[in-house]
Amino acid sequence: MSMPTTLPKRTRVYRCHHLDSTRWDDLIPRPDDIVITTSLKAGTTWTQRIVSLLVFQSVELPMTLHFCSPWVDSRFVGGRTELLMICEALEHRRFFKCHLPLDALPYREATKMKRDSHILGPEMGMIFEGGADGFLFKGTNGRWRDVLVDEDLELYEAAAARTLTPELKRWLELGAASGVVPTASR
Repeated sequence: MSMPTTLPKRTRVYRCHHLDSTRWDDLIPRPDDIVITTSLKAGTTWTQRIVSLLVFQSVELPMTLHFCSPWVDSRFVGGRTELLMICEALEHRRFFKCHLPLDALPYREATKMKRDSHILGPEMGMIFEGGADGFLFKGTNGRWRDVLVDEDLELYEAAAARTLTPELKRWLELGAASGVVPTASR
């Protein structure tokens, strides 16, 4: 099964008390920007801190994490103009916090999507069992078990059947235990 060749597109705008996805429209991306995006309360700040260790190669930050790694889509952390000024003034490799799904972000053709965990975080081998691959996908802690209802699982199975190869589906579900060694098509 071949993977889709079209680029992701914004299909939704999210606005609520906490988030405004249109704030990303003002940001001029740099080729090496990193966007750390997860659901709310899913370890985003913790991941920002890990990325800060990789970017700065030090436990000391040049400023607070909030300013080193701005939360672009946040509606309550400064105005749009102030945010843009903070982001443009960053001299280090920029890494941004985000709580939006891909369909809410403007996607520019020059944007790179990271697929090679060993390149993204070679130092992860010192921190996590299994190195970067273990950090980016472990799949064995079981925290998600008993959270999904049958309807959720049926939706997943249908989406997986439409979009994933059997090998990729097995790897997503079982990780290293699947016996599948994922490779990125180039």
